[in-house]
Order: sequence, then C-alpha cells, then structure tokens
Amino acid sequence: MFELIVAASLLIGSMVGVSKLAIASGRTWQLTRYHQLALDDLTNQIERLALLPADERRQALEILQPSERVRQVLANATLSSEVVSDALGQRLVLTFTCDESDKIPPLQLVGWLTTKESDR
Repeated sequence: MFELIVAASLLIGSMVGVSKLAIASGRTWQLTRYHQLALDDLTNQIERLALLPADERRQALEILQPSERVRQVLANATLSSEVVSDALGQRLVLTFTCDESDKIPPLQLVGWLTTKESDR
C-alpha cells in the first residue's frame, strides 16, 4: 500500500511539472509568433519603401501603418519612420511599437536607401 501511495505521488508531481512546462512552452511559441509577425511586417515595409522614388517614399511615409494582419493580432500597433542622412549615406529607420509590450517589445529595423537609379 505504501508503494502505491509513493507511486501515485510521483505520478501526480510529474504531471504537474510537465503541465507547467507545456503551458510555458505554449506561451513562448505564441510570443515568438507575435515577434515574427511584427518583424515580417517591418521587413516588408522597409523593402517596399526602399524601392520607391524619393517623392513617392515621402508620401508613403506620411501614411505609414502596419499591415491589416498585424493590426488584428496586436492591439494599437504603430509604425514610425525616420530618414537619417549622414556621411555614410541615407538610411530609413522603421520602429514598430504596440500597446502589448508584454507580448512584444519595440522593434527597430534600418535599411539603406539608394540615391541614384544606377545603385538599384
């Protein structure tokens, strides 16, 4: 009888430990999915903007917003942009933020902008 009680206790303890690990693993996978979704959107946006001519890029930056899919999944997701010009060239800095900072921290992606058609 004693052996049965010990075996049941070990089984219950193991089940509790495994269930906690399964829940933590599920949360990690979900946070990874959110992060990847935001990073994919940033990448798509910066690739699209880098290929536009300068005047069209300025107009596109004024109305810049995350994709519909990102806005559905992450509450109040926003994109902000900054064009940096210095001795190294011209860069576009996109920053992604959302209200759910516990799900995904702010992300920033930098892309180089070409200035001449021959650079493309």
